[in-house]
Amino acid sequence: MKIEVSTEPHLADALEEELWAAAFPEGTEDALHEDDLVEGTAGIAGIAGAVGAACDLASRPRVLATAVARRDGVLLGWAELHAPRGRQPRPTLTWRLAAREINEIRGCLAGEDVERDSTEDSAEGTEEFALVRALVDRLVAHARESGCDGVAWDASEVHADRLAETHGAVPGVEHSRYWGATPLDDWTPPHDLPVVRARHMPDPAPYADYAALYRAGSVHGRPQWTEEDVRRQLDLDLDLPPELDAESVVLDVLDESGRPLIQFPAIVADGYASVGYVAHHRPHPDVLAAGIVSLISTLRARETPVSTLAIREEDDPVLASAAERAGLRVVHRDIDHHLDLARE
Repeated sequence: MKIEVSTEPHLADALEEELWAAAFPEGTEDALHEDDLVEGTAGIAGIAGAVGAACDLASRPRVLATAVARRDGVLLGWAELHAPRGRQPRPTLTWRLAAREINEIRGCLAGEDVERDSTEDSAEGTEEFALVRALVDRLVAHARESGCDGVAWDASEVHADRLAETHGAVPGVEHSRYWGATPLDDWTPPHDLPVVRARHMPDPAPYADYAALYRAGSVHGRPQWTEEDVRRQLDLDLDLPPELDAESVVLDVLDESGRPLIQFPAIVADGYASVGYVAHHRPHPDVLAAGIVSLISTLRARETPVSTLAIREEDDPVLASAAERAGLRVVHRDIDHHLDLARE
């Protein structure tokens, strides 16, 4: 196995193309039915961009270095070292494993669940961890040579906990929490919340009102939002490929003047609803809680009911208070691992 480190900031774009070409060596367009292609996209890059559409367009992390692993010229995977941002004061590590990604791409587009045995004792798990460790070690060395006193990685990364154990990393920043209820059939709404006016996002959508809401609430940490920004954000979040068999639900809670006070953009698939962010301008927690109750009622009333809900909350005390008030609980926490390089 050969690992090379590059400081080219956009190297991952080419690696992503290579990954999709490896998934469908006969050609992506030939591997998919014409109806599976996303309208307005073309080829490998278009499909890959559509599948990864739920990411925030506001600010991709700045890449400091990329480590790429190959064997006999074949891509095995890569890891990136990102510049500090947000609440994380240290550079962060992420990684992609080619065999795992190719399996997931093929399974996703075929409508099949593809799982890999990544337990510590399995052959696949042992091989994967060796690859992750080799990639991370190269970038840790690069970070140390660049004068960094530490690095971090998210606990949701594959083999993240095992890597933390072998490297002596410790729990660090909690980036976000997911509030939810499973199953929703067992959830009962509080009886002392105010009545709110809720609606599905109309067509045409009032993007001027949405932009005002997003600016007031600094959605994704951005103080400036234009109508076009909001349109692109919602399109990116909600315009999903048909092969994913997912639907979007956008619920607005209105103020007394009929303008959006709260917005819940949700993705629904296989009985699971995920809300990646809640746009609001600090209403009373009881009002936001009533909005959550309206969202749950909407999801439960669907022809295909939703059994699981997760709402992402990132250092938002109003949303946290409202979620608890609505009878939800924390079902997952995004916590990273810190590796101190100063002491090594």
